[in-house]
Amino acid sequence: MAKCTSPKHGAAKHGSSNAKKARPVSIVTSILEPPPSPNLAATHTGPESIADSIPSELLESPTADVILRSSDAVDFRLHSALLSLASPVFRQMLEDRLAERTPGPPAKDSTAVCYGVIFVPEDSATLAALLSHVYPLTRPSPPSFSALKSLLAAAYKYDIAPLISSLRLALLSYLPSDALRVFAVAHRFNLPAIRAAAAKALLRISYQELRHRYVEELEEIPAADYFRLLVYHDQCGQAAAACVLTH
Repeated sequence: MAKCTSPKHGAAKHGSSNAKKARPVSIVTSILEPPPSPNLAATHTGPESIADSIPSELLESPTADVILRSSDAVDFRLHSALLSLASPVFRQMLEDRLAERTPGPPAKDSTAVCYGVIFVPEDSATLAALLSHVYPLTRPSPPSFSALKSLLAAAYKYDIAPLISSLRLALLSYLPSDALRVFAVAHRFNLPAIRAAAAKALLRISYQELRHRYVEELEEIPAADYFRLLVYHDQCGQAAAACVLTH
């Protein structure tokens, strides 16, 4: 099989973002930007240090015939056959790449194909987690809610059904502690059963507290659907109060 090599490329810019905890909305927090961390340079990680946490099977395979380059400039040396079997989206990407290539002189091994480098918008952590469900590798749970959300988005994008089913269950594990975040993510990915479970979990807090609670995932759903959540919460509260008064 032809060896697929990566051309030289410049280092990509990196940034780090921490998941925002639910917090009250205020004029100050909505206008003022947080100051930059004084230790940002010390905690900055490059492709080399990031790659240390990725299984070598995804980075160093001598039989790889395609390279997926993540948004943070980590090259994954992979096998087109496995990608095509796991994901119809990957299969179409590879077919499109073949169609784009200019025919050249036949190689010594006429059956060998190298797809070259394909750029993808996911970062290396998300891509490694996604590929662990394509290759026979250990599949750790997402380390945070933000990681789970990113992986779920990638699973839907590349249409990897077994991973989607697994992440739906993982999403439920964040109830009731992150019910508002779960509600927003479930709405974004059209998961009505999980969305309903999250709405019910939010009945544990008062209507006033819910109105003043903010999570970044609310930016990803329509305001009308958030309004319906508030109406549902208010109506449930009124019904519960009426029931108490009549007994």
